[in-house]
Amino acid sequence: MKKILITIILGLLTICSGYSITAEEILQNVDENRSVGTNFEMTIYMEDYRKGVLSETTTLKGFVKGPDKSMVAYTEPVNMKGRKILMVSDDMWVFLPDTKKPVRLTASQRLLGQASNGDVVKVRFDYDYSASLSGDETITDINSGSRNCYRLNLTAKRSGATYHSLTLWVEKETCYPVRADFFALSGKKLKTAYYSGLKVMEGKNVITKTTIYDEIIKDNYTMIENIDLKKAEVDDRYFNKEYLQRL
Repeated sequence: MKKILITIILGLLTICSGYSITAEEILQNVDENRSVGTNFEMTIYMEDYRKGVLSETTTLKGFVKGPDKSMVAYTEPVNMKGRKILMVSDDMWVFLPDTKKPVRLTASQRLLGQASNGDVVKVRFDYDYSASLSGDETITDINSGSRNCYRLNLTAKRSGATYHSLTLWVEKETCYPVRADFFALSGKKLKTAYYSGLKVMEGKNVITKTTIYDEIIKDNYTMIENIDLKKAEVDDRYFNKEYLQRL
C-alpha cells in the first residue's frame, strides 16, 4: 500500500514533464494551477507602481462560471464602489453607478496601471489561445532563481482575447506558469508578467500573484493578487445585464 501511495505521489509531481505531453495539455495544466475549479468566487487585490512608487490600490470581488463568464465589482477605493465589469464570451461591459446602460469594453483596455481588463476578468488561457511548444529554456525567476521551463507560443483564437499573442514559460516539473511576454498584432512586445504567490486554496496549490511590467517605462508595474478563491455554485444572475444594472 505504501509503495502504491509513493508511486501515485511521484506521478502527480511529474505530470507536467512526461515525454508525450502536448502544448495544449501543458496550457490546461497551467490554467488548473491558477484557479480552484470551474465555478468560484474570488477577491482580487491590486497595487499599481509608477517609477517604483506605489500610486494606487484596488480591491474587487467577483464570480466565475466556466471559461467564458465572469463578473467583478469594485469594493475599494470608495470612489469606485458600485462599478462592475461583466464578461460573457467575447463581450465585455462596465456598469457605472451614474449611468443607465452598461458601456462596452474590450479586454485590452486598461483597468489599472499595466493591467488590462482581460488580465483581471479572464481566468483561462486555453479558452482564448492556441498553443504550440517551441522548446525548453532555463528562466531566471525574479522570485525563486533558475527554473527549467517549457516555452509555449500562444496565438489568439478568439476576437475577445486580451493580446494578439504571447510567449509563456511553464516550469516543467509542476506546470506552474513562470513568465509571459505579451505582444501586439504588430509584433511589438507590450508587457512582461511574472507569476508567483504559491498558496493552498481549497486544498490545492494555486499560483495567486501576477506582476505585470511595462516594457517602455521599466519602473512601472502592476501587481494582481487573488487573496481569496472559493468554490461556489454561482448563480447565473451575476452574468445578466439587467440584474447587474439593479444590483
